[in-house]
Amino acid sequence: MSPLRLLDATSAADAAALLRAHAPHARPIAAGGDLLGLLKEHVGGPTLPTPRVLVNLAGAPDLAHIRDDDDAWHLGAMATLAQLAQRHGLPPMLHEAVARIASPQLRARTTVGGNLLQRPRCLYFRHPDVVCFKKGGSACAAVGGPERAHPGALFAGRCHAGHPSDLAPVLIALDAQAQIVGADCAVRTLPLAALYRDAGHDPRGEAQLRDDEVLAALRVPRRACAQAFEKAAPRAANEFAWCSVAVALEHDGARIGAARIVAGGIAPGPHRFDAAGLVGRRLAAVDPRAVAHALLPDVARDHGPPAARAAAARWAIERALARALHNARQEER
Repeated sequence: MSPLRLLDATSAADAAALLRAHAPHARPIAAGGDLLGLLKEHVGGPTLPTPRVLVNLAGAPDLAHIRDDDDAWHLGAMATLAQLAQRHGLPPMLHEAVARIASPQLRARTTVGGNLLQRPRCLYFRHPDVVCFKKGGSACAAVGGPERAHPGALFAGRCHAGHPSDLAPVLIALDAQAQIVGADCAVRTLPLAALYRDAGHDPRGEAQLRDDEVLAALRVPRRACAQAFEKAAPRAANEFAWCSVAVALEHDGARIGAARIVAGGIAPGPHRFDAAGLVGRRLAAVDPRAVAHALLPDVARDHGPPAARAAAARWAIERALARALHNARQEER
């Protein structure tokens, strides 16, 4: 690994200023679980140059908070997954998702921001000798590759990798907003879903962050909803999802007023399904299996992922929706 200069940031704004001062050779580092792996394995390319400067976010206290007010929860990007697990009162499926991520040891170090901004786990992206689309290549190297190595996107752009974050679908289903701090101390807020806009078509990354911006916090509104999370993966721990699904249903006890179904692992960014067909329907009349097949019908793709990937996604949608409907009925008893 090449020598690196480490600079400690004292705040989100200071981190953004350091990134701008050392652009284009600087990168932020949180716990480093993903970034250090990329550096050690010499993963890089024209759009993923090796940094010379790392801006350490661990010393920025304004990034590490977890607090609540009457309207929302505020989750600092440097709060760890273990801290989320220990905090009472958070939306239940946040706890469900955290419990399925990695292992207790990794959750003690992994941060909220790190989980949301981790790079693809695609074997082609991670291979140091392959210059894929996400590293500045002209095309996705997975197209035409062996089935066992396919990264698995059911909804591909120019990149065919599945997004690895399990927190992202949950937070998007909960209608979270991302707070982003720039070098000029300007703060912009956008729906978390918008942070991943064009994730499959942007060769520089999956998140819409400039080189001198820092993801500072997530705002999760306090909104009554029945919710559930499911994850289909080869193992229960230390495994990235074939598909993870978060469901949030706002209801009046009899009918659905709003529905959000979001999946990870099946598109280059978190994929929000069009669940408008559920709005206005009676809770008791919804068939989760039928909904799963309607949202994700069988589609033949010459370069597509194994059929098992699509089957796992339908299973996760069905299970998460069934549990959310059950929770909605329980809430009214």
